[in-house]
Amino acid sequence: MRPVDALLADLGSRDIRLWVEDGRLRFNAPEGAMTADLRQELTRRKGELVDLLGTPPAGEKAPATAIAPDPAHAGDPFPLTNLQRAYWIGRSDPDSFELGGVSAHVYFELEGEKLDLARLEWAWNTLVKRHGMLRAVVDSYSLFEPGVMPPVGDFSEAVARTVSLSFVLGLKIAAPFVAVGLLFSLGIGVLARLMPQVQVFFIAMPLQIALGFVVLGLTLSAAMVVFTDTLSALYGDLLAGG
Repeated sequence: MRPVDALLADLGSRDIRLWVEDGRLRFNAPEGAMTADLRQELTRRKGELVDLLGTPPAGEKAPATAIAPDPAHAGDPFPLTNLQRAYWIGRSDPDSFELGGVSAHVYFELEGEKLDLARLEWAWNTLVKRHGMLRAVVDSYSLFEPGVMPPVGDFSEAVARTVSLSFVLGLKIAAPFVAVGLLFSLGIGVLARLMPQVQVFFIAMPLQIALGFVVLGLTLSAAMVVFTDTLSALYGDLLAGG
């Protein structure tokens, strides 16, 4: 069974609100947020949650919730609320949404005289330092978390796979030239045996160059398709962690 704080964090990420009213556990959840498994877990742990969220007796004022700072875990990841995730999706996926690719922002224009830029910069940096959410990132560093040693073993495996894939890709693109060049060389060799008096080198060189341009023109589009498909598959594997 997961800890109660993990349960509350899961409920908060779904925008599900819990409270105790007349000794009974109440909740308010967006449509579809309260799954059957969550409902069963709440039923099983109702007593624990009521004790944790219980209201004081009638006539008494509820004590203020004490919020204790925890600098040691200030950089730990935490789940987003539905609204925060909506903001993130709206600014990070301009191709999927008509008005996407724009972050939530407010524009102010202030006029003043004798503005001390140094003090303004100090005040701004102090504000950013004071409020951790102004320095928060969302999923941008989900693969390589700040302050955590990168996975060196995964890097070496990815480099080896990428290098080997590069050789395979080069062979695929060069295959038509290799095949045509081999057939052309065999034909020139047979011609040199049948007609030794002919200067095969002077005849073959311009023909080979012209044939190379012809093969390039015929296979360029197919080579670009192979290249882009391989590149997209490689980046897809890297981003998926595979």
